[in-house]
Amino acid sequence: MSDEKAGSDAAAVCPVTRIGKAFDAFDAESYGFYARARGEEPVFYSPQIGCWVVTRYQDVREILQGDPEVFSADNVLELLKPLCPEAMQKAMDY
Repeated sequence: MSDEKAGSDAAAVCPVTRIGKAFDAFDAESYGFYARARGEEPVFYSPQIGCWVVTRYQDVREILQGDPEVFSADNVLELLKPLCPEAMQKAMDY
């Protein structure tokens, strides 16, 4: 099963995705949202980026120090948002 398919299946059946619909990964003023998420639903699935979002410090620490077979970083080098042409040119030049 592909990650995309697995993610959509998870979002369809998982009860912890209620807040994920309101999440905007590209909102520069999202501090209030993250505070709300930490209180209401500290781990949620975001259909916008196709990933689980973890909002509490201790949870993030445990994930980063945890078993890589359980907490995968396979997509860490994938861009969430495509680069603009100018940034892409700079990256290619570098």
